[in-house]
Amino acid sequence: MNSKRRKNYRCGECGALIEPWQEMYSWTEGKCSKFVCSDCFDALFDELTRPERARLIGSEVTTPEELSLPPS
Repeated sequence: MNSKRRKNYRCGECGALIEPWQEMYSWTEGKCSKFVCSDCFDALFDELTRPERARLIGSEVTTPEELSLPPS
C-alpha cells in the first residue's frame, strides 16, 4: 500500500484547516509571513488604509499641493 502523507495547512490567522484544493494567501506583517485562508485575507486586506492598498498595486499617492512644489 502506497500511502502519501500530506501536510495539513492551517490558517495563520484563524487556525481553520485549509483543504488541499482551497486557495491560501501569503500575508506579511513586518518581517513575519504566514499563510491565511481567503476569508482572513479579505479581512486583513480590508483593514489596510487606502494609501496602503494603493501602494500595493504600485499607485503613487500624492496631493495637488505636492505636485505644485518646485523640484528640489
